[in-house]
Amino acid sequence: ITTLAASSYSYVYNTTGGANYTAGSSPTRTLTVNKAPTYVNLSLNGNENNLNLTYPQTVNATFSTNVLTATMYRDGTNVSNQNNTPITLAVGYYNYTVINPGNENYTSSSKTFFINVTKAATTLTLTPSPSWNETYNKTTTISCTADNTEVNISLYRNTTYIGYSVGRILSDVQTLAAGTYNYICNTTGSQNYTAAETANILTIIQ
Repeated sequence: ITTLAASSYSYVYNTTGGANYTAGSSPTRTLTVNKAPTYVNLSLNGNENNLNLTYPQTVNATFSTNVLTATMYRDGTNVSNQNNTPITLAVGYYNYTVINPGNENYTSSSKTFFINVTKAATTLTLTPSPSWNETYNKTTTISCTADNTEVNISLYRNTTYIGYSVGRILSDVQTLAAGTYNYICNTTGSQNYTAAETANILTIIQ
């Protein structure tokens, strides 16, 4: 009994005969050994399907194969060491592919899914101190903050540019004349967060 590699084999039985029999041979018989199949599994967050995420949601890519060794790629880069490990991807579109290359005795196999990561919404907050309505000769502080540390926020009082900040509170401290002042805080967003704007009016009463 022999285990043969995948291929085609020809078998012929020959005899030289004997005292009472002539020499002879059997017809040629061909044995074909086909390659055994491989298969790969790939799931994204537990499902064998494409995946849509909003930053900073995580993805857990899990792969396996029935025989030999498979490799998981993200956009052509080997990320097999991230198997069954939750990670956070930046906003973008990603190709996840698992490949078992097979060999002389096993077929190759592969599976591909895609991940689309979209931007998270940015929330800006304008905060007054003491309030949005104050009397003349009272010092006010108007502060702007973002709910993430990525975006660059800018603050304006009417048409006056106050400044910008990334990941910190941005404030305007003033003792203003009587009147109304339109405060605007905005951002153009970042790779992972959307643009946003918020506004409010400070009223100084004489």
